[in-house]
Amino acid sequence: MYPIAWAVVDQETKHSWTWFLSYLIEDLQLGDGSGITFMSDMQKIVGPRHKSVISMLEDIRYKMMDRHGDMIKFTDTWISDISPMARLILEENKEIGRTLRVNWNHDIGFEIQEREYRHIIDMTRKTCSCRLWQLRGIPCQQAVCALYHIGQEPEDYVEYWYRKDTFLSAYKYFLQPISNMVMWPDTNNPPVEPPEVKPMPGRPGRCRRKDKDESRKKKWEKASKNGVKKSCSKCHQVGHNKELVNQWATSSSTAWTSFSSVGMPPPSSVEMPPVSSVGRKITRDMEFDVYTDIQTGRQVINPGRSNERVISSESGVAFKDASQTNVDLGFKPPDLKWKVKDAMTENQLQQLSKKKVQSKSKEKWVP
Repeated sequence: MYPIAWAVVDQETKHSWTWFLSYLIEDLQLGDGSGITFMSDMQKIVGPRHKSVISMLEDIRYKMMDRHGDMIKFTDTWISDISPMARLILEENKEIGRTLRVNWNHDIGFEIQEREYRHIIDMTRKTCSCRLWQLRGIPCQQAVCALYHIGQEPEDYVEYWYRKDTFLSAYKYFLQPISNMVMWPDTNNPPVEPPEVKPMPGRPGRCRRKDKDESRKKKWEKASKNGVKKSCSKCHQVGHNKELVNQWATSSSTAWTSFSSVGMPPPSSVEMPPVSSVGRKITRDMEFDVYTDIQTGRQVINPGRSNERVISSESGVAFKDASQTNVDLGFKPPDLKWKVKDAMTENQLQQLSKKKVQSKSKEKWVP
């Protein structure tokens, strides 16, 4: 489509179209307009419609200048003298025309049999009874069959308006550059104002229209974690997660097993791979390693560390923990009350409860 003119109106109505076409006929001196067809591009060139009138028209002019140069460069990609769109239609007609049956009267008339239909071709008038040749200006499939029958090339019968010379002649006129808006001469005419905004039919939208570069994600969709640093929920360090810590613990446990198989004491600590700890507190020992003495059968968890625990003795008796439990430390919080009574430790509370149970069992027993 070749753009000729554009205008800004309040809305697309019969009145606005009449006003636009009347000025177009007068400027181009079209008379009654016979033999000319005008088409609308459905406002595809109006991209910056949110701007003021003059700024919008300037942007449209820039776009038309760029489009004009692109269309001239487009002719360099043609593989023949016919436009690519016309050549595509002609090639499709060639494929079908080779399969049709033709009868020639040895003059200018041809009968083309296509299934149950029979079309008549007139080479002098360049017409076909299917009327596609007259409508497009490109030989139809029946005309292609007739041209091949008499040894003619269908490309020679394509109308001139599909030729490269005709295409370039339409773009030989250029939009001329103009000065900046600041340098325009002043005028006493009223300023150009944008048309009034009229409410569109239907319920108005609740959400605003997003720009092309804005994200289209919905509120309830899961947010992306691209660019977010991972942190471990066990050691509270940045750069890995708890699955990697479990892999380190498994690899260190394998190393302890190899030490215990030969009866050698394990090293005091296992070095973990370096991780970033910017702004984090000191990490805890997350390894869980068991050392077994082959000679005595004594098992120790994390030997040589502050959290070392013995879980079984030389005699094979298993312990849950090496630290003593249920032992009265002799400590009582001073001046600490709980429900108006003196506070006591958990061990003292267990002993008191045990005494109450024993006293009740003696009262029930009658000799």
